[in-house]
This record gives sequence, structure tokens and C-alpha cells, in this order.
Amino acid sequence: MINKTFKAICECGTAEGLIVFGAIRVQCPVWVLHLKMLSKDNDPFFAIDKAILKYIKMQPDCNIAYLSAIIGMDYDFVEWRKKELSSAIMIRFNELKKEYEVTTAAEKKYLSGKGERPDVEIYADLPVDGISLELLDQEFYNSRTYYNDKRSDAIVAQPIINETDPKVVKALKRLERMSPDDKHNHHLERESHDYSLEGFDLKTIDNIYIVLCYNKEEGKCVRKIFFNNKFISNIDSLKNSIDYYYLSFYNGVCLSSDGYVPKDGNPFVNLREDEICRVIKERYQMDDVTIDDFFYTPAGNPAYGTPLTIKVSDDFLDRAGEAERLMNDAVNKQLFLDIKESPVSKWKTGFFIIHVANNIEDRVKRYELIKKYKKEHGKLDIEFLNKTYPDTLTWRKELVKLGLYSDLEEIDIEQHIKYAK
Repeated sequence: MINKTFKAICECGTAEGLIVFGAIRVQCPVWVLHLKMLSKDNDPFFAIDKAILKYIKMQPDCNIAYLSAIIGMDYDFVEWRKKELSSAIMIRFNELKKEYEVTTAAEKKYLSGKGERPDVEIYADLPVDGISLELLDQEFYNSRTYYNDKRSDAIVAQPIINETDPKVVKALKRLERMSPDDKHNHHLERESHDYSLEGFDLKTIDNIYIVLCYNKEEGKCVRKIFFNNKFISNIDSLKNSIDYYYLSFYNGVCLSSDGYVPKDGNPFVNLREDEICRVIKERYQMDDVTIDDFFYTPAGNPAYGTPLTIKVSDDFLDRAGEAERLMNDAVNKQLFLDIKESPVSKWKTGFFIIHVANNIEDRVKRYELIKKYKKEHGKLDIEFLNKTYPDTLTWRKELVKLGLYSDLEEIDIEQHIKYAK
């Protein structure tokens, strides 16, 4: 069964008129900046505490019953807020005068200026691109994605020296110029300002895919970036290497170049004919595969979009040891190959789609009918097979070729063996 993410990638491509034939998971470095900043005090009790302080300043005897009646709040609640203000040294009780006094700190925080909430120091973390220190695509902030501690081997982050690094200073200045809505969209408080860097950590986003597609309208292959179930704009850390990602076969395994080294022409696939033959041999358990058994067009076949197509013929099916697997691929008109981390690794890092051209439509259609009948009835019967195939010899040969021995045995038992009680 196709991976859920891989299915979403293909659906996303189809929606944009693209034929997806591969996807490679990549690790993109990000710097998580630990920021200190000023912002308006968002204390939910600010307005209430301010009203209590203004009242105490006018009426130092502080009649809580009278105050709670004026502001329309519960007596116990107002009394609790008065105690909190006292604990925070915003008010103090003068034993000589037997009355409350508003402290200088309270005057500064609640009663000075134009009545606005004061600025307070707050802290927040902001992930930025690991190379440019620019903000990431908005989708990364919308999704609140998980950042991994694992380092990317293929893409090396631009180092940060310290908080005075020119790149950091430039990044902080960009934040100052952001609109309140932009700040909010990046999980910063709308009224935050005066940013400074307290620290930084290098992380990795590892659920990004470079998608290899064929653009039917333009008649050429293109690379797209997929994240969180949609295509996104380019990522700075991939700008210099995205064209270096391509697929190849080695020892029967599909591998990615991982963007390490550029190749002439920036190919999307780089497949040797002998390796293509090996992959087909191993999938269908064949003794012999020739270049006549497939089409290979590295730039993408205009008819199918995919660079590689297997040509299924009667002769091809007869040579296949795994005939039923081949039939299933012919029904689906494609097969998904897992891209592995290395020739000996089981870790999957993407997929490659090979188109399967069905040139034996009648045989494939009958196989589909067999699958459907078995699903609906639980088993095959001779009446169904005689209706589906021209004669008994044909369907018996086909069941043998497909490896459906248990079905054939069950039919023979019902036809020729009688049980006596």
C-alpha cells in the first residue's frame, strides 16, 4: 500500500497538472533563534488592578466593599487582587496613618503615561533558514512543525558566530520592520519590538520532499518542493543544491544523489541500462531482460511523463516468474520503487514511479475479473472461468502461469473428487 505522504504528493501534482514520478526526502537546516524583546504587558488583570490602584490613591482607607460595588465585581475577587498587589509591592500599608499607599513601581507600571499598558520583557523562539537567516515559508509557521536535532549531511548551515554577527543583526532589523500581523503570523506578539538574541540552536526540518515531475504544458521535467501536504515556494537552504538531486539505480536499489555533487545537465534520473535490467529482473524473477522490454527517456516521455516505462507483452509475461505481481502492476499501470538511504539500508527516503505499459489488455482484463470474483465470492468456480476464458485449457494455463495453484486445486477437487460419508 502506498505511503500516505507519497499519495498526497501525487495528488498535489495531479491537481497542478503535473505527472509526479519521484520524490526525495531532504533535511533542511534551520537556526532557532532564542529572542528577548519588549512588548505590551498582556496581564489579564491589568485593567482591574489599575482601577484598584486609582481608587486606593484617591481613597487610601481602601473600602473594598464600596469599591467592588462601584466596579461591579465580587468582593472576594477584589480582595484577592488587593492582596496580590500587596505581595507584588504595588501597594503597602502605612501603620502610622492606617491607610494604603501606592508605590513608585505601581505608579510607573499602571498610572503613568497615557494610560497604556507598559512594556515588559518577554522571550520567544523563532526558526529561520539555516543558510540565509531569512524567514521560512509561512507554511512552516502555520504547521508548527517539529524540528529535529539530527544534522543534515548534504546541506551545511551557515555558522552564527555570536549575537553581534552581522547576519544576526540584519535578521533582527528585519523583524523590527515587520507589521503587527506579520509578527503574529510568525508567533511573535503583535506589539513586540527591540529584539535581541539570547542564544541559538541548529536544528533540521526532515519532512520536506523534492518532487520530480513532468510538466505536460511545458513539455519538460521540473522540481517542486513539498511540505505539509502542499507545494511551497523555494527554501533558501535548497536554492544552491535543488538541481543536484536526481535518482539512479545501484545493485538493484533506487538511490538519491542527495544533492552532493552537480552532474552535467542536472538530470532528474541517471539510469544505466544494465541496472534497469537488474531492477526488472529482480522484481519479476526473470532470467533475461533486454532493452526491448522498456523505454528509457531521461528527460521524461511526453506520452506518459515518466522517464522509465516497462513494456508488458505476452512474451514478457511468459518470462516472468512473478507473473501475478506483473499483472497487478499492469492493472495499476505503474509501480512504486522505494528510494533507499543506501544499497544495504532498509530506511526509505522517497519513491520512484515506473510506468507500466499494458500491451496485453485482454489478459489483464481477465485477471481483474478473477480478482473481483474472488473478492466477492471467496473463491473461483469452473462456471465463471469457462465464461471468462475461451476454453478450459486456456484458463488452466493462465492460473498456472499466475501461480494460483490453490485455486486450481480447489476447482479440481470439487470437479473430480467425491467424498463419501
